[in-house]
Amino acid sequence: MKFAVLALLGLANATTLEAELEELVGNRWSAADAKKIEKEMESFGEWVEDHEDDFEKMGEQFEEDLGMDKLDESDLEKYAAPAMKIAMSKEVALKKAYEEWMMSTPKGQRLQKAAMTTAGDFMKGVMPRDLKNLKAYEGYDMIKKDGSYVEWVDNKWAREMFEDLYEIKEALKAIVEDKKMMRANEKLGMAVLSRPEFAQMWAMFMEDMNVKNEQELEEHFAKAFMKIQMRAANCPLRKEMEKRLMKLWFLSESTKKVEDLSPKDMQDYATWWKKNDFQPWI
Repeated sequence: MKFAVLALLGLANATTLEAELEELVGNRWSAADAKKIEKEMESFGEWVEDHEDDFEKMGEQFEEDLGMDKLDESDLEKYAAPAMKIAMSKEVALKKAYEEWMMSTPKGQRLQKAAMTTAGDFMKGVMPRDLKNLKAYEGYDMIKKDGSYVEWVDNKWAREMFEDLYEIKEALKAIVEDKKMMRANEKLGMAVLSRPEFAQMWAMFMEDMNVKNEQELEEHFAKAFMKIQMRAANCPLRKEMEKRLMKLWFLSESTKKVEDLSPKDMQDYATWWKKNDFQPWI
């Protein structure tokens, strides 16, 4: 559903294509149901637009509850000087240099290669390459000629993406498990956090919040969030939004037809999982 509603946000501008989707995982909506969902989305958009001022007032009230409504750009600008000192400090330079060295090691190179491969394979799946050949896409959503709506993912591409992400996990795990490397990196990180400018900015923030210590700050935010929670519980705008979103969710979920894995695909999936012997982090 999360995938479905987000996809339907672009329903009116979706590319019109026609193709037989074989051995793919996805969802389908009939032309009549797709039209109902589109109408409901338009109604929701109009409602949000009509209450734009009310949402702006809610944001202002939220800032007031947090005690940040009196802060302006001049208040925030004073944090720039100490922040710049931190950014230009030798501690940050040493930390950055060490991180660059980490990425130059075989373990770091493995992580970078895994990340680049994942990004490339992801773009291969979501970016159009040939509008005349739907099979050139691994994942797509569209309005068909008959007005029905479909979203789908190719099984092979989904497995490929999982393998890519798993390789990132394995590469990152190899770095994290290098205790000597991690100890040195942590030591450099703590040196950055020990800069006096951090304490200076913290004191400035406490003053802006009109509190004297951490306990008062904690109490301040606890009271603020309680106010926000109580106001939200009785807010007619929130209730109406929740009602509309639930209606949209139910409409989408109750009308979709799920295209799931076939028995053969399930067997192929089991074989693939066993062959790769995927392991958890620990």
